[in-house]
Amino acid sequence: MARFRVRMLPLLSLAGLSFAAWYVFTAPKVAPAAPAVQPPRAPYPTTLAASGILEPAAARVTALGTPFASLVTEVYVEVGDHVAKGARLFRLDDRVLTAQAKVLEAQVAVADSQVSAAKAQLAAVEAQVTTAKAGQAVAEAKVARRRAQPRPEELPPAEAKVAEAKALLADRRDQMVRYEEAMKGGAGVASVDEMDRRRFNASIAERTLERAAADLALVRAGAWAPDLAEAEAGVRQAEGTVAQAEAAVAKERAAVATSEALLLQAKASLAQNAIELERATVKAPIDATVLDVAVRAGEYAAANRETLMTIGDLSTLLVRADVDEESVPLVREHAKAKGVVRGFPDKPFELEFVRIEPYVRPKRSLTGATNERVDTRVLQVIFKAGKSDLPIYVGQQVDVFMEGTPRDMGPAIPGVMPTQPK
Repeated sequence: MARFRVRMLPLLSLAGLSFAAWYVFTAPKVAPAAPAVQPPRAPYPTTLAASGILEPAAARVTALGTPFASLVTEVYVEVGDHVAKGARLFRLDDRVLTAQAKVLEAQVAVADSQVSAAKAQLAAVEAQVTTAKAGQAVAEAKVARRRAQPRPEELPPAEAKVAEAKALLADRRDQMVRYEEAMKGGAGVASVDEMDRRRFNASIAERTLERAAADLALVRAGAWAPDLAEAEAGVRQAEGTVAQAEAAVAKERAAVATSEALLLQAKASLAQNAIELERATVKAPIDATVLDVAVRAGEYAAANRETLMTIGDLSTLLVRADVDEESVPLVREHAKAKGVVRGFPDKPFELEFVRIEPYVRPKRSLTGATNERVDTRVLQVIFKAGKSDLPIYVGQQVDVFMEGTPRDMGPAIPGVMPTQPK
């Protein structure tokens, strides 16, 4: 039995091989099915392929948030609306800010009245300074007058009065002597009463001379020391009054400056409130199309929320193509390029070179392919999208085929020299 099994195994193997050979040569041929979509073909002799994203030409896409946390009261636009620069997009609850504006306006009015009152008080104390300086000038003039005594023009009148008194005394004495001699000559020539009157007149003339001489001496002596001291004391008192008034002026000026600073502060607070009120209505920073609205009236918008509304200028679209780092040396400026919408390789659209971003950055996973490495770095080349037979949208992924530099010619980017053979 064991020998039978050993002999049958080669026969069975031979029979299996014969059947397999017969089936292979006699089975009908099945042609492979054609792909549903033909893959795009390279349009240039040296073609660089890249993945691109459509984006607006003006500052890409603008993501708008809230300037401060508040309740959203109104949303003025919907997705797809075209808005002009400055158009209202949505509004935040501004009731608290409006109430604060009334308080701040009242504070500005109070501060303004305080400034007016301080300026009026300053004018009053400045008038006091003027009055005090006038009093000081009077006191100084009085001292100067005291120190200038005797005045040159005061001496001649006083001396003239002394001379007049002397002449009068001489005349009265002469009359008195003649009367005395007449009475000695005999009785009845002159009366006793007349003689007494002559003597009395002579005595009066002597007193008049003494007074005139004393007045002349007083004039020649000049100012009396106590009078001069009193006048100088008046000057010092006037100076003190002036200094006190000037100190009051400085104090009032400081009060005016303080009140004006408070007024400026109140006005600044009111202006800040007005800015916050204006910021409560978020407006479009550019002429754009509303791409996404992520907020509704009645929702609470937090300040740290990333995006409430997205807008972009769709008048011109750009394609941001990512070229893998191993193909970067083959990128050339002003290269021709075409864009292909995924699934429609037979309808490419022209791309116009715009610029090369001068920074090789880490690649973001876009296609989801298993062979796409997220640790690869890419050079971004920007193209302007031409007219397409198919509708294209912001954020749409397209395949980009650009004209590259042949590998044997080296890099074609200006400023980068190809490696010279040794």
